[in-house]
Amino acid sequence: MLMSTGGGKSICYQVPGMLLDGLTIVITPLIALMTDQVEQLVRRNINAAAIHSGIPKKRIEEILDNGVYGNLKFLYVSPERLNTELFKARICQIKINLVAVDEAHCISQWGHQFRPSYLNIHQLKEILPKNIPFLSLTATANERVKNEIIQYLKLDKPQVFEQPYYRENLIFAVRKDNSKEKAILSILKKVQGVGIIYANNRKLVEKIALFITQMGYPAFHYHAGMSFLERQKTQSDWINEKKKIIVATSAFGMGVDKPNVRFVVHWQITESIESYFQEAGRGGRDGKNAFAILLFQEKDASNQEIRLAQQFPSIDVIRTSYIALFNHYQLAIGAGSGEVLPFKIDKISESFNLNPATTFYALKVLEKEGWFEIVDEIFRPATIFFKVSYERMYEFMLKNKALLNLMKSLLRSLSGAFESPQQFDVYSLAKQINVPYRTVEKQLKYLTNENYIQYIPKKEGAHLYLHRERVTKENLSIDLVKYNELKSQKEKMLTSIINYANSEEECKQRKLLNYFEQDIEDCGHCDYCLNKSRTLDKKLFSKQLMEYIIEHKKVTLDNLLELNFVVKKSQLIESLEQLCLENQIQKDGIYWSIIES
Repeated sequence: MLMSTGGGKSICYQVPGMLLDGLTIVITPLIALMTDQVEQLVRRNINAAAIHSGIPKKRIEEILDNGVYGNLKFLYVSPERLNTELFKARICQIKINLVAVDEAHCISQWGHQFRPSYLNIHQLKEILPKNIPFLSLTATANERVKNEIIQYLKLDKPQVFEQPYYRENLIFAVRKDNSKEKAILSILKKVQGVGIIYANNRKLVEKIALFITQMGYPAFHYHAGMSFLERQKTQSDWINEKKKIIVATSAFGMGVDKPNVRFVVHWQITESIESYFQEAGRGGRDGKNAFAILLFQEKDASNQEIRLAQQFPSIDVIRTSYIALFNHYQLAIGAGSGEVLPFKIDKISESFNLNPATTFYALKVLEKEGWFEIVDEIFRPATIFFKVSYERMYEFMLKNKALLNLMKSLLRSLSGAFESPQQFDVYSLAKQINVPYRTVEKQLKYLTNENYIQYIPKKEGAHLYLHRERVTKENLSIDLVKYNELKSQKEKMLTSIINYANSEEECKQRKLLNYFEQDIEDCGHCDYCLNKSRTLDKKLFSKQLMEYIIEHKKVTLDNLLELNFVVKKSQLIESLEQLCLENQIQKDGIYWSIIES
């Protein structure tokens, strides 16, 4: 099923899931996304739970037990969890009514958010009864991506339901300004309310957020370099409008339900029309007008071309990166299969004097080949389990004055840890007893070594799932035909978004939808359509200009562009020059003013 971003995809499995007897499994890629949907269902008194890398094993067992005994209606699962032995063993005992695969474009290597774990979802069909329906949902997919979704999910005689992508309340525009800083301030001045600004790297995201905050438009920044808890809090604070603007990389937005976004600005072109259209579609979900604006300079295209070239390194670079990866973890040939390891590309590249970006993209090629999987969204809170009785803990506490405050707090607030592992936040504990975080960490590890407790530190950030054992450089197989085909397709996708940015003779929304093989009439409200209508009625446009200049007495070209930021600069200059010829206005340096009679 293909529905536009914000079109209500979740209803398509939540309504039948409520009506049918049994449990609905929802496979979705991001922890934040599933957490948000589970919380929404629970608030409506609907039994729902999530299983992902942040959930301890005991809690997973409890969740699956609830499924077996019919105490759950919805189970949200990350694709990586599907292949665990525990999940496969217990899911057979649960009455399943529907399997929904959300964000199904992640299944396709041609898509913009490929996740290798999605390729194994079809294995569920081998475990579950044959009559259970599978439903896949996405907001953006061209014909090639649709075919791959059907192929990899092994859907038999699938029915494809495709909602028109047209969004009548989205106003698309491309601004070509020498200064993007001036352009963004012009937009923020004109469009009030909640907004998202996308940029393609972490440093730039932080720089833009700082700049607009200093200019009087308070903004959050958001990227994958922040901790899980930082990102979670930032997203929550933005949704609750503690600040109305968020500047983010593409790591932000999937599954975020915020209906009143009035603008989505892209600082540069994305790598494809799919990713641009999906991100732009986060504006105006409440049905009211919203702006989708792309800031474009010619150098943006060449920068993306350089970035794309980096994504397809030589075979020698790929092999060198593979060896560096396994050497970093000190894994010998024949070892590594099944390991889950913390993944920090800067540490790996630094250890072997490699370029971090090139190394990362080389490893992503191997990920597509199925050698391993790099998962960004992992968060597992710290847990603690008391291994001795209360009396022994109390006795030990009295003999070790340095640990007195820590152990008092643990016994008071985590008494359940005598029966089962309990989740807790070490930072909050340290703040509560007024002891430095590092000191508390050392004390917890000391108690673990003394065998009084079992403390497992939190795990977060990117992790590496090794699917195969290490092989020699010569035995590292790569499908070169597929590799070159993928490179060619990615180049075509980039060309499409560059063509969109440069297009001045076609309706913006029509051009976007033609890419998805949907045709519409001109939308009537993108920058092309508005400029076209002004061209047809130059007298009306000149009258509006005159009224504005009379009101403000003396204006600059930038002032006039703020009057409506989707107007073409060339047309504005042409209209001003015509008014000059008619002796209605005059130019003095950078200023335009009325000629007094």
